[in-house]
Amino acid sequence: MKGVFNVMNLIRCPYEALPQVEPDTYIIMPKPLKGTLFVSFDNLGFMSGQVRVRGKGGGKYPFHYLEMIDYGKEENTIEVCSGSVYGGCSTVDINPETNPRIVDDGQTLVKIPNNTF
Repeated sequence: MKGVFNVMNLIRCPYEALPQVEPDTYIIMPKPLKGTLFVSFDNLGFMSGQVRVRGKGGGKYPFHYLEMIDYGKEENTIEVCSGSVYGGCSTVDINPETNPRIVDDGQTLVKIPNNTF
């Protein structure tokens, strides 16, 4: 189907299609987190399942969350409200004390031109 959003285009962690377990479904093991995600072949725009993470507190991402979403990192990535993020993406935060690449309000992003990321 032309023009239909396919969530599988966003998945970077290893996954398998296991018809003997769940017919016509991608089964995604979001390593290094614990849990299972499912995408049905007949509805590739929707993902369901669960992921269990332990929080760090203070508004920081949970343990191992960034490792999961950074698997197969995209070249042009922006992380908004990025106080706890370090590494290869462009960071944006309203608080200059977190040392973001761009100091800006994450709700408006007025300092970032459209179609930049």
